[in-house]
Order: sequence, then C-alpha cells, then structure tokens
Amino acid sequence: MLVKSAMQKFRGVANREAKCLSTSPKLSIQAQIQEHARRVRARVVLPEAYDARVLEAAAILVKESLCDPVILDRGDLRAADVPKGVEVISIASDPRLEKFTDELYQLRQSKGITKKEARELATAPLNFAGMMLRSGDAAGCVAGSEAATSHVLRAALATIGLRNGIRLLSTFASHLICS
Repeated sequence: MLVKSAMQKFRGVANREAKCLSTSPKLSIQAQIQEHARRVRARVVLPEAYDARVLEAAAILVKESLCDPVILDRGDLRAADVPKGVEVISIASDPRLEKFTDELYQLRQSKGITKKEARELATAPLNFAGMMLRSGDAAGCVAGSEAATSHVLRAALATIGLRNGIRLLSTFASHLICS
C-alpha cells in the first residue's frame, strides 16, 4: 500500500511537471529533465556501489542537486571512496534487513523459497534496492552498470512485481551523446 501511495504521489508530481516540460521550448530535453529532477529531488538508490562509475555518478548527482543518491554497501566499500553528500546504507547492518527478509519470504513462499534463501536474496544489493522501493524508502533505482538487464529485471519482479492488470514487462534505455 505504501508503494502504491508513493507511486501515485510521484506520478501526480510527474504529470504536473510534464505539462511544464512541454511548455518550455527554450530548454533542451536534457535541461528540462534536469530542472524537473531538481524540483522533485527524489531519493534514488544506486545498488552497484562497487562500480567506480556509480560512485562518480553519485558525486555528480549531489553536485548538480538532481536527487538524493543512496548507495548500498555490501561490505566492501571504503569510506574514503564515498563522495561527500551521498548516503551509504550498509545492507548487513541495516535495521530493515529482517523486515525485508520476512516480506521477501512472504512474496516468494509460493515459489518454494526458504527463510534462509529469502535472507540471501534480501542481502543482494539489487533486491535490497527493490525492497526499498517497495517500502517507499526510495522513489527510484538506477542499476545495470555491472548487472545484466535480466538480473535487474528479475530483482524488480521478485521485490516489486508488476502492477495489477499488467502482464508484459518491457525495458527502456536512453543514451545521451555529447558533441
């Protein structure tokens, strides 16, 4: 219910902002998206903190005030590598881990998952990020710098699932080429 409420609120803001974007012909699409992001200032999870590019991206997001990035530490992140202003969550010691484990167990029990397997799933960064989205602790997640698309989608399906009435999952990728 929290996820539905958070998503409805986010969609409402996004719909209002989209109307503003379409009426700003002087700004490029990229600039319009960035201005929207600055106004919304969402909490976004970056689960692949072991990738130096993700840490660099988190620093840029903070510097540009585009969102409040959260990186997930699976135990191998050095404090010196964390950009200033970026929130770090240590999965193993996070107080939500047990709650997320219980929820994953309930969600996946019909698939034959054990409590121990649910715990292992919950500690995986992609799944932990998905559970943060599910619980409303984050508004978005950006992943796939290291993980294959299939792994990212599998984690999203296991933790968030599809909206009622939706049967087909699709992906979208966008690349900005600077000249």
